[in-house]
Amino acid sequence: FQTPQVFEQMTVLEDVVVGCTKLTRTNMLEDLLGTPAARGQMREIRERAEAACARFGLTGLRDLPAASLTAGQRRVLEIARAAVGEPR
Repeated sequence: FQTPQVFEQMTVLEDVVVGCTKLTRTNMLEDLLGTPAARGQMREIRERAEAACARFGLTGLRDLPAASLTAGQRRVLEIARAAVGEPR
């Protein structure tokens, strides 16, 4: 449980976006079809993820693969991913 778990094949920003999944309001079909609602929601999620990267000091790393991060940076990434989902 103490080993940071990140999606290594994704960029840092994409990894943070994963934390927003519970905030989505569109369904899979709308996402696949790229409806205006789905595009707007994706824009909102990306902005939220970019804000989380800025808040946790990951802005300079956001386009790097998560696999390239140090253990400490991975831990911060985990926290950013969790925080962006608005936990109770």
